[in-house]
Amino acid sequence: MAADARAFMVDLGFSNPFAPYELEFRQTDLTGALQKVGRALGLDEAMVDRLRAVQRQVGDSARPASWRSVALV
Repeated sequence: MAADARAFMVDLGFSNPFAPYELEFRQTDLTGALQKVGRALGLDEAMVDRLRAVQRQVGDSARPASWRSVALV
């Protein structure tokens, strides 16, 4: 059950349920919603914190690189 709950949270966290390009929302609202769902599934808040950290890392890596920065490397 715990593995299914974690898999569901990962899927939920990366599914863009709020249609980010059409609806404005605060990141804190998304975090709070994920924490509530996580608690209902019996997961601790640390799992949601790890999920949000990975989301930020993915967002950072998806940004286009500056050609100037690439040329300097």
